[in-house]
Amino acid sequence: MKNNRSSRQGMSLLLKLKQELEREGFNTGWGHPFFEWLHGTSPEAPTSPPEGWDTLYISDLPVPKFTPFDVIAVSFRIEADQIYFELAIYYSKVLEDFVDADAAQEVAHFHDADWFGRMAEYFNDIAITFNLKWDTEYDVYIEDTLYGSFPLESTDTIISLLRAINREFLAWQGSGHKNWALMD
Repeated sequence: MKNNRSSRQGMSLLLKLKQELEREGFNTGWGHPFFEWLHGTSPEAPTSPPEGWDTLYISDLPVPKFTPFDVIAVSFRIEADQIYFELAIYYSKVLEDFVDADAAQEVAHFHDADWFGRMAEYFNDIAITFNLKWDTEYDVYIEDTLYGSFPLESTDTIISLLRAINREFLAWQGSGHKNWALMD
């Protein structure tokens, strides 16, 4: 019984967060932006999540394209007494032409030596302020994830986090682009 109640409370909180994020101008949805992009499906805009769904996404986060990422997806998930936040940066196209494992490994090394460092530097103040951590996964794509968790009553903190990301983007735009060239 408790699981159903906490599941309903979690969904209620996600729906409230969705409304607040949309008031802030964020494009929210229930479908994962990277996998929708990868499979060529267009996001649908249901007003409520599919049965059993527990994750809310943002797909249009303003981040400069100074590394060759394909998609950035922000997700929020409620578990127990925490809101889990993830900002995932996906690199897929840079790997699609490589059938040779050595060539793909070279791309992964370049990612580690250059792209990850740029993204970590860009998000450094935000990571410190909101106590976020990084994780990188290598599969048929590369995924860098900035993540953390917050108490359930911290929706204001999450809004502040996203506002900080917006401010970072605006500051980056006005800074001469930190000497990093934008990529197509």
